[in-house]
Amino acid sequence: MLLLEFRAVAGGLSAFSLRGCFLHGLTSLFSISQRLFSTFFRNVAGVFRWPDARHGSALSRGLPLSGGPEPEGCGDAVAYGRRAGLSRAQTGWLRELREEAILGFSHAFFPDGAPETPMSESLERMADFDLSDEQREVRRTVREFAEKEILPHVERHEQEERYPSELIAKLPEMGLLGPMIPEQYGGSFSDVLTYGIICEEIARVDWVVASVISVANSLCAGSLLNFGTDAQKETFLPGIAKGEILCSACLTEPGGGTDLGNMQSTAKKVDGGWLINGTKVFISHAAHAGLFFLVASVDREKKHKGVTAFVFDPRSVESGLSISDFPMRTLKRDKLSEVHFEDAFIPDDALLGKPGGGFPILGAALDTGRFSVAARCVGQAQRCLDLALPYAMEREAFGQKIGGFQMIQQKVAEMVCRTEQARLLVYRLGRMKDAGIGRASMESSMAKLCSSQAAVQNALDGMQIFGGYSCTQEYEIGRLLMEAKSLEFGEGTSELHNRLIAEFALGIRKQ
Repeated sequence: MLLLEFRAVAGGLSAFSLRGCFLHGLTSLFSISQRLFSTFFRNVAGVFRWPDARHGSALSRGLPLSGGPEPEGCGDAVAYGRRAGLSRAQTGWLRELREEAILGFSHAFFPDGAPETPMSESLERMADFDLSDEQREVRRTVREFAEKEILPHVERHEQEERYPSELIAKLPEMGLLGPMIPEQYGGSFSDVLTYGIICEEIARVDWVVASVISVANSLCAGSLLNFGTDAQKETFLPGIAKGEILCSACLTEPGGGTDLGNMQSTAKKVDGGWLINGTKVFISHAAHAGLFFLVASVDREKKHKGVTAFVFDPRSVESGLSISDFPMRTLKRDKLSEVHFEDAFIPDDALLGKPGGGFPILGAALDTGRFSVAARCVGQAQRCLDLALPYAMEREAFGQKIGGFQMIQQKVAEMVCRTEQARLLVYRLGRMKDAGIGRASMESSMAKLCSSQAAVQNALDGMQIFGGYSCTQEYEIGRLLMEAKSLEFGEGTSELHNRLIAEFALGIRKQ
C-alpha cells in the first residue's frame, strides 16, 4: 500500500528497487518536506544527507553513484557502517540503500534536479541595482540555463578529464557564442555590459564553458571585427556565432606569457604565405578549434614592433603543426594543449593586419579579454559566496550555527564586499566601452586585478568556512580555488597589472 501510494504521488518510480520505494513510501506517509527528510535521516539514521546543490554536493552535480570505489556523496553511509562495525558487504548495502532513497526522493519531488538557493534579497539588489530590465532578464535567463544545463555535469567532466563538447553545443541556441558579434554575421550583440553579465553567470558554474565564450568573443571575434578583412569576417564570424567554429588563442609561450614583446615564435615570409616556427603552451580549446588566433614575430630584434597576428583554420595546415596534451593539476576537463609549429605553412590570407602590426591588435584584444576574464572572476567569487552562506547557517559547532560566530561573519562580510567591489569595477568598464571608449587599459587592469584577487580570496575564505570538507571531492569549493588562481595568471599577472595601474596613474604610461 505504501508503495502504491508513493507511486501515485511520484508518478511511478518502477526503476527503483523495493528497498528504495519502501523508504520513499515512508516519506509520503510522514508527509515530511525536503528539509525534514534531510534532518530526519541525518540525525536519526546518521547516514543520509540531502544532496544540496547549494553546498556543491557531488550528488547534485550528477556524479555516478555506483560501480566503482566509494563514490562521492556516500561517505556518510560508509563512515557510519564502519563505526557500527558492519562488514564491507553490509556497508555496501547501506550505501546502496542511501543512494536509492536520495535519488528516488530527488526524482519524485525535483524532476529537474535539486533547486539552487537564490541570492539573498540584499545581494541580488546590489548585483542588479543599476542594470536595465533587459540586462536583468539576461542574467536570469543565463543563470537558469547554466544551473540546469551545465552545473550538473561539471564535476563529472573534471574527474573524467572530459572536454564539455555537448555542453558547448547548447550555447548557440541561446545566442551565447556570439554576444559580441553583430547580427549581420549571425551574432547576438546588444552591449558590452550584457556580454560581461553572460561571462559572469556562465563562469559562476563552469570555468571552461565560460572560457569558450570569452576566447571566441574577446580575443578572436573582436580582433576580426576591428582589424580583419571583409573576407576574413565572412569566413569565420558566422561559424563562430553558430558554434560551428571554436576558437583558440595561441599566445603564451614556454618562456613566459606576460612579456609578449619578447616573442620567440617566428613567421617567415615565403611565396604565397608564411612559415611558422615555435611553441605555444597553456592553450585552451586547441584540439577542438576551427580558428587559431596566433601571434609570432617577423623580426625578433624589433621586439614588439615585429609581432604579427594571424587567423587561420588549423585543420587546413597540411604539415608542421602538432597539438599535444599539456597535463595540469586542475582544469583537466579543459584539455589544455601544447601547440608546436615546425615550418608550418599558412597562406597570405591568414595575415591579420600588417606584418609587424600585431602588437596593437594584441593590445586591443587583451583590453577586451581582461574585461571578460574579470567578469568571469566575479562569477567565481559569487559562486564561492553562494556555497559558503547556506553552509555557514547549517553547519553546527559548539552548540550553534557557525554563521553565528563573529570570525565566520567577518569572512562572510569580506567576501560580500570583495565581490561587489570587483563587480562594480567590471560593470563600470563595460559601460565605458559601451560609451565608445575603445581602449581603457588602466580600468581593464584595475578590474582584472581586483576581481581575480577577489575570486582567489573568496575561495580561500570559503574553504575555511567548509573546513576539512572543502578538501573532499564531494564539495566543489576546493576545486574553485585552483581554477580562480589560474585566472589570476591569465590575461596578465597581478604583478603586471599593479605595474600598469601605477604607471598610468603616475603618467609614465599613456592610454
